[in-house]
Formats: sequence, structure tokens, C-alpha cells
Amino acid sequence: MRKDVLEEILSCPSLPSLPAVAVRVIELTSDPNVRLSDLGEMIETDQGLTTKILRTVNSSYYGLRQKCANIQKALVMLGLNPVKSLALSFSLVSAVQDGESEGEFDFVSYWRRGLYTAVGARIFGNVVELEDPDEAFLGGLLQDVGMVAMHRALGPAYARIVAGAPNHRDLVAAELDAIGLQHPDVGAMLAERWKLPSQIVLPVRYHERPTAAPASCVPLIRCVAIGNIAHDVLTDADPTEATKRYYARAEQWFDLTTEQADDAIRRIGAGAREMSSVLRLPTGASSDADEVLRRANERLVEIAKAEPIDSNARPCPTAFDLREKDPLTGLGTSASFTSGLRTLIEAGAGRGEAISVVQIRIKGPEPERSPEDANESILGVAAILNKHFQPLGAMVCRTGPLSFGVAVIGTGRLGAQRVAEEFRADLESTGQRWAKHGGTAVTASVGVVGVDQGATNPFSKPEHFAAATVKALQACESAGGNCVRVFVPRAA
Repeated sequence: MRKDVLEEILSCPSLPSLPAVAVRVIELTSDPNVRLSDLGEMIETDQGLTTKILRTVNSSYYGLRQKCANIQKALVMLGLNPVKSLALSFSLVSAVQDGESEGEFDFVSYWRRGLYTAVGARIFGNVVELEDPDEAFLGGLLQDVGMVAMHRALGPAYARIVAGAPNHRDLVAAELDAIGLQHPDVGAMLAERWKLPSQIVLPVRYHERPTAAPASCVPLIRCVAIGNIAHDVLTDADPTEATKRYYARAEQWFDLTTEQADDAIRRIGAGAREMSSVLRLPTGASSDADEVLRRANERLVEIAKAEPIDSNARPCPTAFDLREKDPLTGLGTSASFTSGLRTLIEAGAGRGEAISVVQIRIKGPEPERSPEDANESILGVAAILNKHFQPLGAMVCRTGPLSFGVAVIGTGRLGAQRVAEEFRADLESTGQRWAKHGGTAVTASVGVVGVDQGATNPFSKPEHFAAATVKALQACESAGGNCVRVFVPRAA
């Protein structure tokens, strides 16, 4: 981290500062014994803030059956946390916008991203029953405040960095390359200076890298992170890739079906339009969520139809029992893999099906030394494994910190070997790109065991099958790694 640049930013006299009422809200609500009446009386000393909060709680976004005429009634009907979050939301909006001249900063994109993320974070916070979903809203709304701080302190130099990033997902890498700092860290430091609660500071720090978040706040960070992806779905010119990422995370992190994920997108779109109006935020024209989803899914179908189909591979005729899911990747666990091997043996021995097992060990960031890089690499490997093996109807599992297992019915040794080599080559080239963007190169050693259709299966127990792939892995690593080796059963 460039301490000289950080000091220049944090010492900038024009950094956003919280209004006095927001400071007092934070002080009062940090006391677990605070009385609602005390908080209400304090907020009501600011008539402008009171009007904004009442306009918001009486909007359709909150769906109250009775109108609130004063802050005290809002506190009774909604509770402490929603009213506190609204007071801070309006104060933070005011703090960020204060002193800015039109045209100096793209506030339309800034607030659009923040608001869509905030609404999405609150919706998913209710899905996972966060203790306070409104803090997820605040974390999403404030997530990019570091950009404002860097803009005010560095001026044109930072504007050139932002302009040089192809999209927001590339901004952190561009910031690190240019000045050795990234806006999530700067924003978190500013939020800490404001003495905001950790539940708001943490999403600011980790919203771009949710896999690096401390375990204690993972549900909160995931809510903000998927809110970011929902923003991309609803605002990207071509929402196809964002929609794929959104569906994957909605299933992996929240166990949602596609239909449930679509419903959340619709509610995010509607909620963002509503809150843009009540918060008086410039977010530009809004998209129709149903139309966005229709276009994205039509494109996904076109892509799937255009992909070549392996005539030697057939979809898995037997449903694998995914008993457990790995919390990071959403893949099966080692227990699921063992269960899958039993299913595999039954298919091979009982029906004479072609069956295959693939085991993978990756070489890259070490989880103990660099957990953030390791988690990002593991997610990347999981995505590439799914890309190559799911069309075969395979079950893909994470069997260890840096290891994966794949079970396939309907594909024999040669087919599994070919797909395994395609996966290895894809990972190698992708890992090289990761390294160019500040990550760590990742490679894989791959062991394959397969039994062709109609051949005698010499493996009667799951552990025998697993042991054979381990021997193939050992042969791979003896050859220097980053290759594929196949164990050929004598009876095959």
C-alpha cells in the first residue's frame, strides 16, 4: 500500500464529513439501552431530515398500512434500525454530494450502482434473515465512497484512472496498478473515521472481494456482493454474462431457484426506482427487469445451442445425491463425492454404463498465507470445472482446500481424458491472465480413471475408485504437475 498516497487522500481538507445529526445518531444508537424517544427527539431537531424520513417510510417501498405522521410513530411501527439507517442514508448522501460541482464526477453512475446494490442487499438480507438488513442497505449505498475521496484528493489523476478502466469490475486493478491503493480500502478508512458501525464498514471494504471477508460477516458481505451483480444485470448493455454470474451466486450462496432469483431482480428494479425518487438521487433511466431477463435468457439459450455437443458423451441418467454443499463454491463436498462414487459403481456394475472419475489438485495461492487470493482462485477453478464437466451431467465436488473431484456417468476413459485436458489447458491460460492482473498463476494436476461401456468394472468400493485416481495424480505430479495422467484398470 502506498502510504504517501494514502496520507495525501486522508489529509485532504475537502473529504466528505458527516453532518452533526448523523454523528449524534451514531452516538445514540451505539448505546444498546438507548430510548426510542430520545432518538426520535434528536432526529426531529432537523426538520429537513425528518421530512425526508417520513416521506420514505410512507412510500410503497416500506408498505406500511398506516401513515406515519411523526418520527416517534415511525420508530414504533418500524423499529430502531430502519429509522436509524434512513437517517444515516440521507446524511451520507448529503455528505457525499456536498461541495461537488456538476460534471466533475459521474454521480449518476455512482448513485445508480450504490442504490441498486443497496436495495438488492436489503432484499437478500431478508432472504438469509440478517439481524439488520437495513445495515446491508447502508453498506451497499456507501460501498464506493472511497471513489469520492480519491476523486476529491487526487483530482484529474484519479479521473484518468477511472476513465482507463473498461468497466467498474476492472477499476480496482487499475487503481492498484496506478497508485497502489484501491477505493474499497480508502472508503473503509473513511467510514471508520466517521465511526460508522463495523456492519457498514465491512461491506465497504470487502464488496469487491467477498471471498476475503471474515467468516463472521460472510452473509452480510454476500448480500452486498450479489446486489452488485444485480446492478450489472439491470444496467449492462449486454446483461448475459452478469445474469450467468447472478444465477450462479443466487444458487451457491442463497440456494435460490432461477424463478426465485428472477423475482428478486424484479423487486430490486422496482425498489431502486422507488428509493431513487424518495432519496432524490440521480440514477438515470431505469430498465424494465422483465425485458432485461428475457434478453439475457434468450442469449444464454443461443450460446448453449451454439456450443458443440460431444457425440460420445451422454447426459447423466442417474441423479447424483448432492448431500452437502461447499459454502464457498456451492459445489458438493467430500461426503457428496463419496456418495457419488457409490452411485457410479452401481451404474457401472448394474447397467454396464461407461463411468469416469477425475480428481484435481490445484497449485496456486496457499490458503494459509493468502486466503483472499486462494478463495478467488478456488472460485475460478470451480467455474471452469463446471464449464467443462457439467455438459456431461457430471457431479463436481470440492474435496479439500485445493482439491476437487468429478464423477461422470455415460462417459468412459477416453472422453473423460479429453475433457480433463481441455479443462487443464483452459485453467492454465486463465491462471496466466489472473497473474497479469495481480493475482497468482494457477495450474492443475489431473488424475483420471474410466471404465468404458460394457467393460468389467474392477472397482467394487468407492475407496478403490478414489485410490486409483490418486495413483494417476501421483504420476502426474511425478512428471512435474500441470498435466493429465490416466490410470488404466487391468480388467477394463
